[in-house]
Amino acid sequence: MAYQYIDEIEAYEQYDLMLDECYPDQIGGIPASMILHKCDPIAYSCGFDDWLDSCELTIDEPETESV
Repeated sequence: MAYQYIDEIEAYEQYDLMLDECYPDQIGGIPASMILHKCDPIAYSCGFDDWLDSCELTIDEPETESV
């Protein structure tokens, strides 16, 4: 299975957007993605990795063959 490369910054933006759409209620005007990232960075990171896998995406730069 070949995963599609995505820029790391773009990947985090899309992940945060997905979290904020799934959990639209905010606490004190703070979106869900920021709350999770600040309060439980391990869960945020694990969720990000799971999200990448479920979307068949990778943030690892594709290897280029040298001649």
